[in-house]
Amino acid sequence: MHIKIIYMIFSYLSGAVPYGYIFVKFFKGEDIRKLGSGNIGATNVFRFDRKLGFLTLIFDVSKAFFPTFFALKLFSFDLAALVALLVIFGHITSPFLRFKGGKGVACALGAFLALIPFPLLIGVITFIVIIALFRMVSLGSLTGSLAVLLTVLFFENYPLYFNALLFITVVLIFWAHRSNIKRIIKGEESKISFKG
Repeated sequence: MHIKIIYMIFSYLSGAVPYGYIFVKFFKGEDIRKLGSGNIGATNVFRFDRKLGFLTLIFDVSKAFFPTFFALKLFSFDLAALVALLVIFGHITSPFLRFKGGKGVACALGAFLALIPFPLLIGVITFIVIIALFRMVSLGSLTGSLAVLLTVLFFENYPLYFNALLFITVVLIFWAHRSNIKRIIKGEESKISFKG
C-alpha cells in the first residue's frame, strides 16, 4: 500500500515538472509565462521557438506516458488509471509554479497512449481534422479529448470507475482551456499558419 501511495505522489510530481518553462528559461533566458499566451505548454513554446516547442512536447508526453505505463505493468490497470489523472492534474496545477501550469493535452496524449491506445487514436484523428478545418490548436485539443471520452463511453467496455476518472480528466482539460473557450466563442482565438 505504501509503495502505491509513494508512486502516486511521484506521478503527480512528474506531471508537475514544467518543462516548457525550464527549457525556455535555460536556453533563452526568458520566462515563457510572459510570452505569447503565457502558457507553459508546447504550443506556446513552439510559437516562441520551434525546436524548444518540439522538445517540450516530447518531454510533456513522456512524463505522463512512463509513469502510466509502469503503473500498468508493475501494479494494475486501476492504479494506472489513477496515475494518468494525477499526472495530468500535476501538469495543470504545478506546485513548482505556484499551482499554475499547462493545459494538460500533451500529458493526456502520453497517459492515454499507455492506457487506452485505440480511443487515443480516434482522439488524434479528430484533433488533426479539426486543426485542418479551423486551424485552432485549442479547438482541436478540446474536441480530441472529447472524442476519446465518447469513444470509451460508447464503443469500449471499461469499468464504471474508469469512465468516471476519464470524465474528470476531460473536465480538467476543458477547465484549463476556459480562456480559450471564451475566445473561441467570441471568434478571437488565435489560429496557426500552415505556411513556412
